[in-house]
Amino acid sequence: MAKSNDGMKKSFFSRVLKLFKWLAIAAVVCVVLAGVGGYAFYLHISKDLPKLDKIEDYRPPVMAEVFDDSGKKIGEFWTEARILTPIEKIPKKMIEGFVASEDDRFFQHSGVDPYGIARAFWTNLQAGHVVQGASTITQQVTKALLLSPERTYDRKIKEAILATKIERNLTKDQILYIYLNQTFFGNRAYGVAAAARNYFHKNLEDLNVAEIAMIVGLAKAPSLFNPLVNPTRAVQRQHYVIDRMREEGYLTAEQAKEAKAFPMKIYEAGTDKDFNKKYAPYFVEHVRRALQKKYGNELYTGGWKIYTTASLEMNQEAQRAVQRGLDTYAKRFGYRGPVERLSGEAQIETFLKKQHIELLSEKEDIDQFSDPQYKRAMSAPTPVEPDRRYPAVVSGVAANGIKIRLGRQDGFISREDYAWAKTPARGAQPWEPAVGDVVEVKLKSAAAGKAAKVSAVTTASAFVLDQSPEVQSAIFSFEPFGGAIKAIVGGQDFAKSEFNRATQALRQPGSSIKPLIYAAALDKGYTPSTVIMDSPIVYEESPGKFWKPKNYGGKYYGPTVFRNALVNSRNV
Repeated sequence: MAKSNDGMKKSFFSRVLKLFKWLAIAAVVCVVLAGVGGYAFYLHISKDLPKLDKIEDYRPPVMAEVFDDSGKKIGEFWTEARILTPIEKIPKKMIEGFVASEDDRFFQHSGVDPYGIARAFWTNLQAGHVVQGASTITQQVTKALLLSPERTYDRKIKEAILATKIERNLTKDQILYIYLNQTFFGNRAYGVAAAARNYFHKNLEDLNVAEIAMIVGLAKAPSLFNPLVNPTRAVQRQHYVIDRMREEGYLTAEQAKEAKAFPMKIYEAGTDKDFNKKYAPYFVEHVRRALQKKYGNELYTGGWKIYTTASLEMNQEAQRAVQRGLDTYAKRFGYRGPVERLSGEAQIETFLKKQHIELLSEKEDIDQFSDPQYKRAMSAPTPVEPDRRYPAVVSGVAANGIKIRLGRQDGFISREDYAWAKTPARGAQPWEPAVGDVVEVKLKSAAAGKAAKVSAVTTASAFVLDQSPEVQSAIFSFEPFGGAIKAIVGGQDFAKSEFNRATQALRQPGSSIKPLIYAAALDKGYTPSTVIMDSPIVYEESPGKFWKPKNYGGKYYGPTVFRNALVNSRNV
């Protein structure tokens, strides 16, 4: 009986050992198959992975800048508003903000952070929705430059593989350099330097912690956290960044409290063309056309510094000269009448409020973050400049003149300053001023213009009635000896017409060519006292075809002194 029990025990242990043996073999086979399968999957995924050239030789689109002869910036061209900034020029606090809020183990992991993935999974599980992402900064660089934005498992695996490759080929500073210059922050800003300029009108080094945190918070979702569109969400995200910086030891509790309480001013950015309109628009546009014709779209991406012969002061004075000449001409043919007529106080107030905001934003960008309803802006005086035409609303008619309103600026036009309008233009009706008429006006004097810029809105400035010319003019100014082009004005208003009549209009020069011809004659020995014969003459252009020049009016004046011929614009 004892021997039988011993045999049963041995048989049992033998079966158990055999089972463990087969389980071990199965486990090894599974591991081998998993390894082979994993390697095969890796090869499959890796076969069409993009190369790292775009990362290792990072050359993003960078804005071109245009300068005048004194080095003042007068223009810029870009498809992406980016100011490429070396990593050493980026504030330490900004780097700390991105690391704290986007990838707190950035300096420890090798491209992918398993700990971060597990933490994000648990946090999101507890919250019941996605509140924290697991992509590292390196993965975000990979997604931005090498992969499509599609959300698939294949792309996510490729992202992880490429991120580890990037970490092997680049330093952490190089990865941060790409990330901080490549990221889009909304408000037409690519990279942190452009974000500082567009949102705060500051250089990077001038930002405080509150402003840095606002920019950092935009990286996650620039449209969702845009302070100009979603101010509440933007502040929440900013506070999250500040809290993470405090938790990671980058800020003290007091610094975090001060940053959260800091009152910020945030501005809306315009396009490159909006910038160019402020200085010498016709000249800058001429430069753009010439360079684009020669170099193509590289103009908008190459980060060029374009130094020109333009004089900003001469361009601005030339624009004023064109406007003065056209204004004088426009009044010779009578008054065409009001631009439009407004009915009712509500319509008038809407018109004036819109005008005030537009004029104010031209001179100083309005802080739309802390003043979204324009309450502070509406209490500021409307900026009015000399030599500029404005639409104004007639608010009252008196025996001695007309009361007008221009934005929040009150004004007055005396009878003598609109007497010329008593003569109507051809086809127009005689004008009798009435409340609600929208008329065009200008400040009566430069002195009044200077006063208007700083005066209270209750102070009535003197204006004159004006009207927009229906004709155009142009100026092309260059140095006579060196040939350097100093000023180009192609019309009365670039905002209304970008057509450059100085360089694009194919028109005959007419009598404007005569001073050059007479100057050539002086070069050949003629003097102002030389007598020349004004008499009929015939030129044979081709066999049987003749040309007979004549003076305006068809008369000939015989012997004429050289100087008088020029003064009277003789043709023959």
